Amino acid sequence: ASDVYKRQAMRRLDEHLGATCSLFLQGVGGDSKPSAIGRGVDRWKTGTWELMEQAGGMIASEAIAALDGLTQARPQLRSASVEMEWPLQDIPPRSAFEEVVAGTPPEECAKNVRCLWARRQLERLDKGTEMPCSVTLTLHGAQLAENVRIAAIEGEAVADWGYLIEDFYGGGLTIPLGYTDGTGLYLPVSHMLPEGGYEVVSYWEYGLPAPLAPGMEDIVRIGLQTMRNEGIV
Repeated sequence: ASDVYKRQAMRRLDEHLGATCSLFLQGVGGDSKPSAIGRGVDRWKTGTWELMEQAGGMIASEAIAALDGLTQARPQLRSASVEMEWPLQDIPPRSAFEEVVAGTPPEECAKNVRCLWARRQLERLDKGTEMPCSVTLTLHGAQLAENVRIAAIEGEAVADWGYLIEDFYGGGLTIPLGYTDGTGLYLPVSHMLPEGGYEVVSYWEYGLPAPLAPGMEDIVRIGLQTMRNEGIV
């Protein structure tokens, strides 16, 4: 269903511009849903096809309205990428993984993803395999013109990452993106960790033995500064 609003938005834009030329870039929306879905409700609601089409129409309308304010920019193309190591929290004790396996009926474990994950962690421990203490994520940058740049992160980044990236550059037009060259895992920010929620606790679905540790904001700022040094300004 998520592709429906993208296709709807691009179709409307192409019709307005008279050519097949629109391109959808997925921003940092790991904890966001279209307002068309949440309007008038106070709890989780699943999007319908109709609501997705409404969301796509909203995107197209705002993009069309913004076209009148566009100005020309002289191309200034550069790119850079930085590998980051995001530390994990302490690895849980063996008993935590055993508890997951013991709480799943044996006949269901072969098709229960969380049980399979726990068994995988136990196999690592039994073989003496070193457990990962961090996850490698790539930060990408593309300079499009003076004061116009893309900063993209490998993972399902939540909205707060967009504010951090925009604040780092402080001016011009910054386009923060997630889901770039892969989706390592959900990327929450530090203040979300004690709150829990799917973005925080879904680490095991990506095969990791523990959730992300706080302090990832400083790691991203260092990565952004490295890209700035390489010309993404």
